[in-house]
Formats: sequence, structure tokens, C-alpha cells
Amino acid sequence: TFQDNLGAIDGLAASLHTDAKKGIPTLETISIQLRQQVFGANKFKYPPPKSFFYFMYKACHDLTVIILGIAAIISLIIGLALEEKRNEYGYIEGVAIVVVLLIVILVQASID
Repeated sequence: TFQDNLGAIDGLAASLHTDAKKGIPTLETISIQLRQQVFGANKFKYPPPKSFFYFMYKACHDLTVIILGIAAIISLIIGLALEEKRNEYGYIEGVAIVVVLLIVILVQASID
């Protein structure tokens, strides 16, 4: 256990060459540089950022987006294939669904 291996807090402080109450000695600048070489800098490594297109790609795999895409395709096919629907601008519904689909993808990617 922690207490058996290092001797609790005092043992940990001794293994790090510091004092549990006073901390790292500040008078020795060489000591701080040596500590950074031995223990490493106290900095967090951030993962590389993901692109906006990655989030758009992920948004396209959402079930709602897939259903909207299928509905848009079906509506466009029916609106363009049937002459009576074409005369009544039946394809407008399909175009409207595509516009909504693009808005949903862009908003979801922006949120992520």
C-alpha cells in the first residue's frame, strides 16, 4: 500500500525531495530546473483539435438525420417523378426537408 511503500505523506515528500509543510525550496533556481528535468514539466498535453467537417460527418450518422435524409429523397422522387405533383410544385417539400437537414447538421456540428 501507499503507507507501506513510501511511509505516507512524509515518505512521499522525502522521495520528491521536498518538505510537506514548506513545499519546494524557492531559493535554489538550479533545484527547480533539475526538478523539471527529473520529474518533467507540470503541463497538460491537450489532444489535437477536431475539424468542423469531422463533427459534420459525426452528425450525419445520427438516426434523426438519416431518417430526414431518407424522407427528403422519397419526397424529391415523388415530387419530381409524378407530373401532377411537379405541376403543383410537389418537389418543394423535398427541398425544404433538405434545407432542414443541412441546418440540423450544421447546428449539431457547431454545438459539438
